[in-house]
Amino acid sequence: MRTAPLFFDAQTVAETLDYTSCMTALRPAMIALSTGADNPLLRSFIGLGEGRTFALMPGNLGELGFGAKLVSVCQTEQGKTHEGLVILFDAETGAPVCVADGGEVTRIRTAAMSALATDVLARPDARRLALLGAGAQARAPCRGADEGAAV
Repeated sequence: MRTAPLFFDAQTVAETLDYTSCMTALRPAMIALSTGADNPLLRSFIGLGEGRTFALMPGNLGELGFGAKLVSVCQTEQGKTHEGLVILFDAETGAPVCVADGGEVTRIRTAAMSALATDVLARPDARRLALLGAGAQARAPCRGADEGAAV
């Protein structure tokens, strides 16, 4: 009998996916992408009218499994929202094993990737960092810095 996939809501993702671990996991992916060792799959975007998009972002982690992020990006009176799901599948059986809140995963992953790129590209003696932006995507790097995220 197949077990139901694990589900991680936004609060659980925020409480368990820390910036430092995310940066550590992303480092090999960044290296593979920048050296050409990884060939990322194409993303698909569907326009839904003014300020609204739906996207499918597939990925393959080899023996770890495969999956996709399904995300909607909508401009609202409160600003731009990124909402969706990340779905992961077992590499051998193809069964879904995990569903996570894509909005929170995106906020944390984006901040972690930005911090990782900064760590790799910044001068070794750099002591200051400027963060520019607004909204949830801009606040996430500040939370990561408050957690002491470093590689």
